[in-house]
Amino acid sequence: MKRLATIGSVLLCLSCRHSEPSKVWVDIDSVFRSQVVNTNVPGMPLPTRLPAKTIILPAKQAETLYGPANEGGASVTDEILEAQRKASQSLTRQLLSFYDRLAQKFAKDERKRLGDTYRSAYESVNPQIRQRFEIYAEARCPVMIRLAFLVGWPDPDPDSLLKPDESTRPVAVQRLNEAKQLRDKLRNFDLDYKKDVQSLLDKAESEANQEQTEALLRIAKMADELRAQAIKEAESQVKLKPAELGLRMTSNEPISFPAIPEKKIVLPESEKLPAPPKVQSRMWSLSPEGRLELLNKQLLIWSKVNGYELAKRRSDGRDATKEFIRWRKNLKLGP
Repeated sequence: MKRLATIGSVLLCLSCRHSEPSKVWVDIDSVFRSQVVNTNVPGMPLPTRLPAKTIILPAKQAETLYGPANEGGASVTDEILEAQRKASQSLTRQLLSFYDRLAQKFAKDERKRLGDTYRSAYESVNPQIRQRFEIYAEARCPVMIRLAFLVGWPDPDPDSLLKPDESTRPVAVQRLNEAKQLRDKLRNFDLDYKKDVQSLLDKAESEANQEQTEALLRIAKMADELRAQAIKEAESQVKLKPAELGLRMTSNEPISFPAIPEKKIVLPESEKLPAPPKVQSRMWSLSPEGRLELLNKQLLIWSKVNGYELAKRRSDGRDATKEFIRWRKNLKLGP
């Protein structure tokens, strides 16, 4: 147990001695003065003036250019007109396809609206048909009841085929005649009702048919207008007269360029160039006090990272100025 305690004490002492930070001193003033550097690179002197120089422009022989018209081929005008014709045809086909889809959509919408028109037309006469049916039923009901009372229900002789003879009693003859009259009256009621209802339906259909005719005319008119618009747009996009190009494309005259002799251009020696300016480091935007404060903060961070204690005098610690400068260069904090 005593031996273990002794070993533990030794380790504790060693750990305490190892954790003590070493004192270092950094010449912060010299580091601060190194912030302003000259742009001149050692071993690469900048020129003080530009030397004189002579530039020679080579001679050029006379030259004559001939257009396509001089070569016996098609003129530029013909080529442009042919290209315009093909472009117009291609664009017309594309626009016709586009406007045809618009026309089909318009026709589809018109047919849908036309179906709604027929339905609305028939629905509009329903109240009139209902009113006519009520009048018809009110007039027919008493007659039907009287006929059922006389001959029974359903009617055994709806066409009044049964005829009285000499042996038929007068009362029966009277009933047969009255039944025939009642059947005729019912038949007239039915015919009048059907006629009136058909008249109402014909009126509704006539109005719907008129709307259908107008819709078909609108569809045809829209298709014609869209087709004409497609052709007009295609022509306007590619229509360009040769004269509007501002060139003499149909001229057969060649274009001649005269010969150009050799020419020398001498650039004299320049005046003395100004000395290159001094460029500050990346901390140039700060005041001297601000740069010094920033440098001290960096020094404090560097010491904490490396476990150093900063000494106030050179004699109180190891000189680590170069080590601090290398650390700043590695992190690109300064020169």
